[in-house]
Amino acid sequence: MNLGKIKGLTQKVNVLKNYSSLLVPVVIAIVGILLFLPAELLSRNLKKQIEDGSVATGKKIKSLSGGAVVRDQWKVEEEYQKEFAEDANQISLLMKHSSERPLLSYKIFPAPKETSTLIFKQFGQRYREGIDSWLVKLNAHDCPTALEIDNSLSKGTLSGGPGGSVQGAKSNEVDTTIIDALCGARARSSRVYANAAGIAGYSFWENYEYVGMEQAVQDCWFWQLGYWIVEDVFDTIEACNINSESVFESPVKRILSIDFATKGTLGKSGGKKSDARPIYITSGKDVLVLPCTARLSSGDIDVVHFEFSVIVQAKEVMKFMKELCSVKQHEFRGFSNELAESQLYKHNQITILGVDISAIDSSALSHKLYRYGDAVVKLSLMCEYIFEKSGYDAVRPASLTLKQEGGSSGQ
Repeated sequence: MNLGKIKGLTQKVNVLKNYSSLLVPVVIAIVGILLFLPAELLSRNLKKQIEDGSVATGKKIKSLSGGAVVRDQWKVEEEYQKEFAEDANQISLLMKHSSERPLLSYKIFPAPKETSTLIFKQFGQRYREGIDSWLVKLNAHDCPTALEIDNSLSKGTLSGGPGGSVQGAKSNEVDTTIIDALCGARARSSRVYANAAGIAGYSFWENYEYVGMEQAVQDCWFWQLGYWIVEDVFDTIEACNINSESVFESPVKRILSIDFATKGTLGKSGGKKSDARPIYITSGKDVLVLPCTARLSSGDIDVVHFEFSVIVQAKEVMKFMKELCSVKQHEFRGFSNELAESQLYKHNQITILGVDISAIDSSALSHKLYRYGDAVVKLSLMCEYIFEKSGYDAVRPASLTLKQEGGSSGQ
């Protein structure tokens, strides 16, 4: 045996014996390293899972907690629903009030309370008096008449010149000056031009003749509707001219006509009176113009068409139409005039269906005695007026309901 090899082996064994005390820590260190690496990897993976799962869920829960329904939330919702219902009821009530309007006579509707036929003539008289009162309120006058001009020329009250007729004044410079001064004075003393004969119904009731109870009741009823509509037109003109002192300053210069016309009576505006009474629009045969609203008298509403023409400042056309369709107010004391205090109600029942704007010839016979001042146009409007049946059913004549249900327009 090789003694050298044995000696070398013996030396290695001795070395191992000398470092045997370090063997255990080294092994532990190696095992620790082997265990640490997978633990670190597992830790990172677990952290990511927590962030993606638990933390995200926690954030979601936290965000939802901000919008969580509180214990008394149902009370808030109940109050909201109550207010919503009140709003709906309020709208319904406003619509009803819009057709609760003061009557010209409290003796006729829904059926005459007296046997005397004089109540119908009294109704007509009040209709005409109502128109006259409105014209006074508007400070409305017509242009000077031929008689007034002749009197001024014959007396020479304005120029001291010789007298003469209207025809003679055309060829006489002095007389022309007199006429112009007279017309200018009328414009300065008025806020708007108007002639009661141009207002529908005014001439109708002037020489009214009784022809039967049912017809008389219907005449009064439809002209009562017409009067309410005419009031709204006058109310609009008053609002537009509120700050004016004369025709020269007024946005609305002249009321040409107010008519309740159907297809068969078109073209009767422009100062010509039309005594076609208002009717309920129940079919296309009744319409004044094809309504864009497609509304007819049925269900909860009654529909009436009307047209009117005015001379208005060109720049005020849109403002005038806006005012026409605005909310208006009226006082109501019951359909028997029984309430001690007037109730102030609102109504807004007009829709414009058609508009016609045209220039005027100031030298034409229909305009030469009028002094408008500013650049003006003739504005003709065809309109729709809505009545809520629930508002006036208490006084609506029963015969009209029966006829309307049977397909008649009520005229």
